[in-house]
Amino acid sequence: MTENNQTVHETGEATSKGFPSGIPLQFVSPDLEERFQRQFFERHWAQNRIAISLGLAIYILFGLVDRGVGGEHWKTILTIRLGVALPLLLTLLTGFYVRRIAERYTPQLVFLALVFSGSSIVAMNTQLPADAQNLYFTGTLIVMIIGLAFFRTDYRWPAAAASLIFLLYLEVTWTIHPLPFPLVLASVFYYATALGVLTYNGWYLELKERQTFLMEQRLLEMAHTDELTGLANRRAFMKHFNSEWRRALRNRDTLALLLIDLDRLKKINDHHGHNTGDVALRQLARVLQEQAQRPGDLAARLGGDEFVLLLQVTAPAHVEKIAERLAKGFCIVKVPDDGHEICLTASIGFIIALPASSLSPDVWLQQADEALYAAKKSGRGRAVSAHLNG
Repeated sequence: MTENNQTVHETGEATSKGFPSGIPLQFVSPDLEERFQRQFFERHWAQNRIAISLGLAIYILFGLVDRGVGGEHWKTILTIRLGVALPLLLTLLTGFYVRRIAERYTPQLVFLALVFSGSSIVAMNTQLPADAQNLYFTGTLIVMIIGLAFFRTDYRWPAAAASLIFLLYLEVTWTIHPLPFPLVLASVFYYATALGVLTYNGWYLELKERQTFLMEQRLLEMAHTDELTGLANRRAFMKHFNSEWRRALRNRDTLALLLIDLDRLKKINDHHGHNTGDVALRQLARVLQEQAQRPGDLAARLGGDEFVLLLQVTAPAHVEKIAERLAKGFCIVKVPDDGHEICLTASIGFIIALPASSLSPDVWLQQADEALYAAKKSGRGRAVSAHLNG
């Protein structure tokens, strides 16, 4: 199966199955998941850069508070903020602005940024004088809000970072630098509530993005896929053909274009019913799809009983054999009602050539169509090679 036909097939299968709505959110199809992640990154790269820059600015500005509330330890607090945490955060900031790093490691960068900033705030909180105990706890809440509300990445990473900061805070305030129990209890309530609400919000936002992406994929599939056969439709084929034409023209690659008509479809419909005619069309589609094996190959239904097959060519004789085999009889279809067997044949006009700048994809289609007409006129069940002019 070609890359193009495989994408259409996997998208259709995956969009019909959807994806699990639990934890984690993930599409069934790895291909669909990869495309979603690429689109998700493109949509939110700028937002994530703003989030890390905003968070860093707030973190630095809070240094103005250190002198006023830090008492005799204000220099130690400022050293933790600007001498230890800030260089680490600036290093991570660079990662958010380098595309190849951000595209691959944004969730991990978010996790580290939150852990570094949150841990430093917990450390600074231990240095506050007695009359300002736990004042910097609110800073951990700000870190969590920025991580789960402003950053747009896999919600599990900022939630994991916020949970780790929370556990660190409990360990410090309970054993290392004990604070009054009512103070810790109130802080735990506030933090746990905010963490639960923001984590759910992150999960819900990602769910909605995935649902929107899935709907977009379904619409794309409907716009580029023939409903009956599952092959690419005319619009998708012309876009692909023009792209392959330009590539082959640059690389001096040989292409084969086969224009194919299923013989006597009207007779099949009239004598055996449209269901049998549909079965015949799907059989031809299946056979054509089996021939499209290389990247760049594509089988498509142009409409009615007309199909097209575009192939990369390494051995022209092989393409000629394919055309002859399809023309003489590619399948036996059994009529459901009476068991009558129908041998399916096709009329084919084909071209095997190097693309030339003096011609165009439309000219190829026109001349393949003339060869197809000659095949029909000569009795059907034949493959006729077109003679390019130009």
